[in-house]
Amino acid sequence: MTSSFLIRIGLVLIPVALIPFSLLFSVMFGTAGYVTGITSFIAGSIPVLFAVAASMTEPNNSRSWQIVSTVIVFFFLKFALNMFAPDIQDKDMISAFTSAIITATFSSHITANTLHLKRYLQSRFLNFGILLICSAVAVTLIYCIHAVLIKLYSGHESSNLIMNFPVFIRVFLSTATYQFFAPFGAGDVAMDYIAADPDLNYITNIKDRLFIFQYGCIALFIPVMLTALYLRIGANRRLPVIFLIFIAAVTSFFPHKEYFVLLTILWLWPGLFTFHIVLSSVLMILCLYLPEIAISSTGSDSMSIINPLALIGTDNNSNIAFLLTGAGCYFFLTLYLLSYVKVSSLTWKIKKRKSVRIRLISDRKDSKDLSLLAIRTMKMAGGIDNLKWVKNTRNLLKIAFLDIDKVNVDAVKGMGIDSRIDSSEKVIYIYAGSAGTAEKIANKIIIFAQREFSDLTKYQEVEKNAMDSN
Repeated sequence: MTSSFLIRIGLVLIPVALIPFSLLFSVMFGTAGYVTGITSFIAGSIPVLFAVAASMTEPNNSRSWQIVSTVIVFFFLKFALNMFAPDIQDKDMISAFTSAIITATFSSHITANTLHLKRYLQSRFLNFGILLICSAVAVTLIYCIHAVLIKLYSGHESSNLIMNFPVFIRVFLSTATYQFFAPFGAGDVAMDYIAADPDLNYITNIKDRLFIFQYGCIALFIPVMLTALYLRIGANRRLPVIFLIFIAAVTSFFPHKEYFVLLTILWLWPGLFTFHIVLSSVLMILCLYLPEIAISSTGSDSMSIINPLALIGTDNNSNIAFLLTGAGCYFFLTLYLLSYVKVSSLTWKIKKRKSVRIRLISDRKDSKDLSLLAIRTMKMAGGIDNLKWVKNTRNLLKIAFLDIDKVNVDAVKGMGIDSRIDSSEKVIYIYAGSAGTAEKIANKIIIFAQREFSDLTKYQEVEKNAMDSN
């Protein structure tokens, strides 16, 4: 069965994977004109591709409209931000994330119907207007957030709200602000605020410490956290996480190329990203107050590649101790968190699916559709998320489930005296009136599941042999 998780993360990783590809391409082939043109084209395409891929992770019956509307909203947001908020630096990142949220939430679900073309076009124009209104509201909010951010971190006067807190709380709040806005390329103002804090003047090499912290988060802490996620996640879901770890490791060598990795984590696992914000803010305080932390050099060459050896001090082991301490905290605390909290609880779905109650409802005897009977059967088996596969053999309908507690046992008995549940195989056996009826019900259930990114047509060979011998 194709996991909806694999589809979600796979869609988002397609544009993100272009980042290390373009960077490695530049390193291998130099700075020739055609190389620069190719990498610039790829870099310019990644934000809109990310917006489309992220929006497509949310279910929608009208996929083509969702793609078109995402592209339109992305460029509208970028144009509006250039016009009304020119001081914002990375408008592509903000437009990508915001347009994905808007279209994933408000894009129409109506599919094309040539029999009612006028009504279809009217619905499209109406939905397009709704998307533009949402975009205008989003631009206003972005402008206000940017203004507040600049106001809070514009100076260290006593009238500044943040200056009323003790210095270690200011560091914690500023670091949390930096990490939250880092995926959008807007967190440097908080780092600059820490570097210029008059209460931290006694730290002579504070900029070196901030460099170690920032680079350590990208090059070491984030990959370690994803490694812990790899160990806790299901075996059939690990491959995309490996790719994300590889992408994070490659982009860490290039300044400001890690934004899409952070944006991917924020989109897929906002709970895990929040954990990263809190933990890194604590580690920042440790980084500032540890003695003798310094870097040897930034190690940047003409390609602006960061030298990892810059993190290692020349005269002491404090740098290594801090990095190992941070990596250990990220690894073991993430494992601890995921041992009590399911990974699915750390992600989100913009559109929540409400459970449907079916009461004494059925298809007509002469109906050739059987959609209602298929819905009743799915609800009886615990819903789409509780199904593994569906298959019919002549007039026998076979439904494999995940959790027997979600199955309505009484409803199964009501389907007929020969219908039963095999708890060891986790399979429901329902005898239909005819082979055609069983096949139609199975096909309807498969179609409904496909709309939720689930494939119920695949089943393991071991289970197949066990059922055929029954």
